[in-house]
Amino acid sequence: MKKRPSVNLKPFTLHDIPKIMNWMGDADDLDMVFWAGMHFTAPLTETQIKDYFIDNIMTGKSRFFLIEAQNTVDSTGCTEDFSPVFSPVGVIALGQIDRKNRSARLGFVLIGDKNMRGKGLAAQAVRSVLHIGFSEEKLHKIGLGVFDANTPALSCYTGLGFHREGVLRDHYFVKGEYLNLIEMSILSSEWISKKRESGRRIENDRLLLRTITEADAQTALDFYQKNRVFHAQWGPVRDESFYTLSGQKKIIQEEIEFEQQAAGLRLWIFSRDQSSDSGSKEKTAMGNLCLSRIIYGNFCSAFLGYQMDQRFVNKGYITEAVSELLRIGFEEFGLHRIEANIMPENLASRTVAEKLGFKSEGLAEKYLNIAGKWEDHIHYVLLREEL
Repeated sequence: MKKRPSVNLKPFTLHDIPKIMNWMGDADDLDMVFWAGMHFTAPLTETQIKDYFIDNIMTGKSRFFLIEAQNTVDSTGCTEDFSPVFSPVGVIALGQIDRKNRSARLGFVLIGDKNMRGKGLAAQAVRSVLHIGFSEEKLHKIGLGVFDANTPALSCYTGLGFHREGVLRDHYFVKGEYLNLIEMSILSSEWISKKRESGRRIENDRLLLRTITEADAQTALDFYQKNRVFHAQWGPVRDESFYTLSGQKKIIQEEIEFEQQAAGLRLWIFSRDQSSDSGSKEKTAMGNLCLSRIIYGNFCSAFLGYQMDQRFVNKGYITEAVSELLRIGFEEFGLHRIEANIMPENLASRTVAEKLGFKSEGLAEKYLNIAGKWEDHIHYVLLREEL
């Protein structure tokens, strides 16, 4: 099963020029046009890149990023403190930024490390740049040009919500051949709508499991407020901001980004009796469950967490829901190991874990601070081959 390394963007600097030279130094005219249009010519030189940097990046006309992918170099995939390791694999840019008309163009999309191609990294990088463009730069429209022969890129951009605006016929003449350029764009309203549509919905006979958006913040807040005392005996002390509408909106926004980066996933549990095609009647949450701290590379592991409304415990709902989440973790995220830490006194949660095949690896003493006290936890683990 494929690993799904996550992507990080960092501002491109002059010190990163040798990386582009390593990836594109031997590119011919056709390769150069596919990557950079008419900005650079073959053979690529450090001077060309430096001039572009000075004229566009230093002046604020463009934002140029180095794409880093998680766990591509070191043998463990993490540092000693288990923080993920990222290594450079490509570049991407948001160029021709017009802050008066609130528009820009996406370009220079390159996964230069050939070993990292075909892993969805370019799509993740484009999502991140769109987020920067629409959220940070407050743009209204982001456009791009892609050659009609570049079918993988066309598929990627279409899947991310870009719309075709037209075809510039015979737009470039390269190596004795004319190339057609397809113009595409996405508006901020379309990006927001696309993000909302990308949520998951899973249904079985009794339950509906789905991701939520900021529009569901009140539903989440109601759930936590109603169960504040009940959850306090098993969970960490929450800051008061957690029990506010703005606090829940912020958490939901962060979790949407985690899901888009394949770094985490939270599903909320609703009764099928409440469901509707539009989801408008799904106002009372029965609980939620999550995979967090997903680590890829040689670990391929995550932590499982779940919590229910006290009215719905001991009815088999959480066992059904966790079973679906485990399938996603092992089959879609390609995880090898899913872990759960449960207090010895939490018999209900221990029963769920053991019923689903989790095995105890022992007692972790004073593992988590619960209600102001360091509590022991049983460390449960389920391996993919044991599911």
